Amino acid sequence: MFFILYIGQAIVIPILFAFIIAILLNPVVNYLCRRKVNRFAAILISIFLAIFCLAALLYFISSQVIMFCEMLPQHEEKINTLINQSINWMAQIFKVNAAKINVWLAQMKKEALSVGQSLIGPCAYSKLRTH
Repeated sequence: MFFILYIGQAIVIPILFAFIIAILLNPVVNYLCRRKVNRFAAILISIFLAIFCLAALLYFISSQVIMFCEMLPQHEEKINTLINQSINWMAQIFKVNAAKINVWLAQMKKEALSVGQSLIGPCAYSKLRTH
């Protein structure tokens, strides 16, 4: 059965999504039918309403992503300032030279990149580094 589902996933998955969308839109259609709207018109109205809501959601998310990308240099500057302040604070509290902390952070970054590269894979990592 799983093999059949795997082979037929190109057909089964859209049918499942259509079934879920139909279940979600059914209360809207029933509400409109109770308000003396033709069933066909109620179905069309609910579909257009769902498309409008989806478009509004996509617009909101894309505008937030664009705004975040525009603010990225400012965020980067604030993060760098915060890191430098944290390094100075650690140097004062733990009586460690700030240069040693910077060396330790550089070593940790290098280790994290090597672990990340092994998790992602060498081909994908090289593609990520070029972009």
